[in-house]
Amino acid sequence: MRAPRAPLFVVLIAASCAAPSLTVDRDVLEKITIENKLLLFDAENELNIAIDSRDQVVDEIEQIKEDLRRAKQKLEVAERDQGAFDDKGDAERAKIAGFRAVSEEARLDYLDARLDWARSRLDRERTKLIVAKGIQAALAREADQLVDLGQLRGQGVL
Repeated sequence: MRAPRAPLFVVLIAASCAAPSLTVDRDVLEKITIENKLLLFDAENELNIAIDSRDQVVDEIEQIKEDLRRAKQKLEVAERDQGAFDDKGDAERAKIAGFRAVSEEARLDYLDARLDWARSRLDRERTKLIVAKGIQAALAREADQLVDLGQLRGQGVL
């Protein structure tokens, strides 16, 4: 008969309350079944994927911030050029500089929206990472308990 499993949210709450161990001792690994080893391996892979995804979004946010900085500089240059050409009486070049300014303003709006979207993705990736850590910690604890239970049975206690 299989032992009942706690719902996922109970596991997550328990995992977030204490500093869980995300590793399984070698002696425990040697004593658990191949199915449990595969579960632990899958949980470790999910954790690594979650870490990589989070890092990728963090890098993307940094790139967007850099793009925003450059777009602001280009807007300033376009606005300065437009003013300078207006002062010189060169309407055609002033008009082109004005179009560049409008273009950079639109780019800034786009990058602001993209930054908001990336930040919401970062929140989701952080949540996935917390879940992956909780699952791996729960499986590691379960593996330890299975080995302890097996040792008790082997000693005739159970």
